[in-house]
Amino acid sequence: MREAITRLALTFLKPGKELQRETHQRLTEWRGASGRRHEAFLREDEMGFQGGLCCRWPDAISFKHAESPDGSVKVLFDGHLVNGDEMGARLPPEDRPCGGAELLLQLYFQHGDAFLEEVNGWFVVLVLDLRRRRAVLATDRNGIYPLFYTETEAGWFVAADAASLPHLSGQRPQLDLGAVADWLAFNGPLNRRTLFAGVERMPPGAYWVFDGHDCLPKTHFDPLNFETKTCPDDPEKTAGRAFARVVPRYGVGPEDLSFSMTGGWDTRAITAHLPSALPSHTYGANPASLDARLSRRLARALGAPHRFIRVGDDFVRRVPELAYDVTKVSDGLGDVTHTLIFHVLDRLPDSVRRVLTGNYGSEFMKAQRSLAFQGNLMYVFDIIHPDIRSSLMEMARESHRTALERCGRGHSEGDRDLMFTLLEEIRHIWTTDLRIARTRVNVLAPYVDNDIIALMQAMPERLRHGTALQRAVVLQGRPELAWLPTDKGEVAQPRTVLDSLHAGWYRMLSRACTVCRARRLPPYLHVDALPFAKLGTYQWRRCLREELAPFVMEILLDPKTLRRGIFEPRALEKAVRDHVHRRRDCSNEVRKAMALEMALRTFFDGASNGGAA
Repeated sequence: MREAITRLALTFLKPGKELQRETHQRLTEWRGASGRRHEAFLREDEMGFQGGLCCRWPDAISFKHAESPDGSVKVLFDGHLVNGDEMGARLPPEDRPCGGAELLLQLYFQHGDAFLEEVNGWFVVLVLDLRRRRAVLATDRNGIYPLFYTETEAGWFVAADAASLPHLSGQRPQLDLGAVADWLAFNGPLNRRTLFAGVERMPPGAYWVFDGHDCLPKTHFDPLNFETKTCPDDPEKTAGRAFARVVPRYGVGPEDLSFSMTGGWDTRAITAHLPSALPSHTYGANPASLDARLSRRLARALGAPHRFIRVGDDFVRRVPELAYDVTKVSDGLGDVTHTLIFHVLDRLPDSVRRVLTGNYGSEFMKAQRSLAFQGNLMYVFDIIHPDIRSSLMEMARESHRTALERCGRGHSEGDRDLMFTLLEEIRHIWTTDLRIARTRVNVLAPYVDNDIIALMQAMPERLRHGTALQRAVVLQGRPELAWLPTDKGEVAQPRTVLDSLHAGWYRMLSRACTVCRARRLPPYLHVDALPFAKLGTYQWRRCLREELAPFVMEILLDPKTLRRGIFEPRALEKAVRDHVHRRRDCSNEVRKAMALEMALRTFFDGASNGGAA
């Protein structure tokens, strides 16, 4: 099993405070529990700073740590810079760096506090500047690589995982009910919350300065103050040129890469502008599914090797084991469906350390995602205890109102929805998938490139919805990919009658898949067994009532679970039994309740907390 994970923990003490022996011991335990192969650890006692970065890949540390020749400025870096080569080429030959940390060190010397102005990528960076007696901690523009913090009387504690912070700061972890309400309603906490009371997520574009006396929270980029560029006269051609410029950045590098393909426009918009064919893979329950068929055809058209990763009985047997790993890695925000990420990445060759994907951000080009948050998502509250149900529902509504108001500052309604997608959905929901995947590989996602996000903010609203813009991007890059029907039966320009017939056939299969996904479809129909069915929610419904039924009942019908005071025992028991015995589909209730219960057991039960390991 590959181990790509890196872990970061930092302590900034307030004036007059000393690093207590207990705190030092906890930092030592954190380092020992990281399973590291390499580490970079920085300490400055006079400034009240201590912390470090632990890596598991044997060569990871070569670009994670850099310092000036005299040792007065040191940099810790975790992430991926997509324009690192471009920026490094501007430096004199003798100063050109060999890694991300060294590049950021050079930029800091040249530009001071403006050194991140042109940096494009996902990262967290710490600069320890002994000359100016300060430390600078920064996140990327979109906060894709998360940092979490908590403040106590002793100082500020920062870590790459929220679960570590109560332990590092010497506090007992407490559940934030507001975050639970958000997670039940919207699949993720809004407004910088985490499941841990007093632990918050640093904002995107953060630039926090610790000077030994105070923490000065600044920003090097505020997405809410982004000045929308003037819409180009020919937006389709502008988008095509942007993809032609951006996508090649993600197909190069010294490490082996695999392209995660699907049968939709997201994959093709990237494929159409790759400089060379890349090895690819597709996963699913059946090699005859729409995604598998179309991905193979795309790979053949590109002349690239393709691998199908079957998700079958071997995966189902691993789910109980992987489910707790998902809980730990995601700070309790992942559920049983996220185990699929581990399984698929573990089936890639050991040499593959990068995965290129069309996920994460392509939703900007499809719909106003925040509309989904305004629907009736409160059904899972039926299993919550009546004593707290109404208060949690009101917390969720208020949290949603607050997030929309914050994202709507100075924007039209359409731009507000785009900001909501960027600041809330990506950062709190999609990054759960990214954090899980990053324990195995480096994930490369062109749709979250700074240039692509800026492009979408400049596009008229009519082009943010549907697939017209992506079709135009494909046609400008590789028109032959636009003639092949997508998994939804869409085709840009059918050349022949046969192309139209193929498109109609795929459209019919896609609609059949949509019917299969209907929540109220009678469970005894076994629609997930259809050979063309894509791996999706309906397979999970079946797994939770069949192969995983013993695991479900072990967790949710445990007297310990039913006595918690969070769940209404009879409602939860009824939902479990109704789902297992096929009386009605309660997969959402089962999935949410399992994730919450496993988070409670992992992080909050007992005198110790599980977040330190």
